[in-house]
Amino acid sequence: MTSNPAVGARQRMVSDLRRYLIGPFEPNERIPEKPIDRYHAGMLSPPQTPIDAEEDDQEAGDQDAESGAGESILALINVRQQSAMGMTFQVEGARRKLCLRASWAGYTPEREKENPRKVWWVRHPFDRTFDLPLPGKTDRRPALLAEVDGIRLYVASCFAEGVFTVTTSVVNNRPLVLDWDRDDRIYQVRLEAWAPDRGAVFVARPPAGYLRDEELWNFELLYRTRKAFAAGHGCAVQWESADGRPASRIWTEWVPEAEVLKATPEVMADDPVLALDNLVDPSRRATACAELRRLPKGYAAWIRQCTDGLDGVVDEFPPTHQDNVRAAGKRNLEQCRLACQRIEEGIALLEGNDRVWLAFCLANRAMADSMRKSRPGEPRWFAFQLAFLLLTLPSTVDPAHADRTTFDLIWFPTGGGKTEADRG
Repeated sequence: MTSNPAVGARQRMVSDLRRYLIGPFEPNERIPEKPIDRYHAGMLSPPQTPIDAEEDDQEAGDQDAESGAGESILALINVRQQSAMGMTFQVEGARRKLCLRASWAGYTPEREKENPRKVWWVRHPFDRTFDLPLPGKTDRRPALLAEVDGIRLYVASCFAEGVFTVTTSVVNNRPLVLDWDRDDRIYQVRLEAWAPDRGAVFVARPPAGYLRDEELWNFELLYRTRKAFAAGHGCAVQWESADGRPASRIWTEWVPEAEVLKATPEVMADDPVLALDNLVDPSRRATACAELRRLPKGYAAWIRQCTDGLDGVVDEFPPTHQDNVRAAGKRNLEQCRLACQRIEEGIALLEGNDRVWLAFCLANRAMADSMRKSRPGEPRWFAFQLAFLLLTLPSTVDPAHADRTTFDLIWFPTGGGKTEADRG
């Protein structure tokens, strides 16, 4: 249990959200309404079960005069309720068996003896762990692993490049009976997989080495420690993994959760150059510009550090991916060098153009006054804000500048200071 009250509150909120959306409130609960009226996620219906009219927000009668044929066609997408779910994951090739746990619950009506008009819906849980053999040969066809009261559990596997790719799924194959006194759906459906020895056997599946999508390889490089060990089908998936290492457990999830670490702009936080009061006095021009040069100098040092470490990062990837990853790294570093040069160009413009320098001082004075009104303490820029002002300065002043057509985007979370940088 965490000692952080904010984290504890979040955990309680997620737990309550799952109870209200998916259920159950109690393992052997009796509820006064049909479960479909209480729970709204995590269930599988018999095939061809229609969506209730009040749940379909794309009915033809709701279309306005501007709706075209495209909207009416899209309304056909969700005309049936979900009947299957599952997940696909990868396992190291030396393994020959996994454990697969499947769980769900059905609800049946029970009338009170004293008041037959009063109906309670009683939960009947199912929870069983199966041995999941991994064959030595490829078999892409789904095989029936088990069937329980019309609920089927399928598995399909494929072996390639020393890795098993396994897909497991649950299918509600019960016949459709539209009767108020019965509910053939199953609720709180869940799959979970692990190795018998609880080892970390689930590996990430990188993209095919022949793909030439530059953005894809850029993401593979930047998020190399945030690996995906499974994919959900009709649901989400989560896993247990430490620092991007192979996962030891994988499970399906209807309400997934993830901790997103807060990004911090605290770079050069104590440097006097970030104090706006040092940038408002036109008489400090030479001193201020000399101080500003610490920004591109520090940035250039970081770029050199990344350049020197690129080969080590590339070695973390399989040989078939290294050329694409190296190319992505070189592209990123070249863009960083161009940004650094633009910052230096902005400082040179402040040094050589009187009107631009005066305008820069007035802008900093206005922003300093604004910051004092919005928050206490000394008004200070974040390093990325000041760098953004400097690199956009030349193309703002000169309509014919080569960067005039460049769209500069500040990629930073909400509340990090993007608006201040833009106003500056």
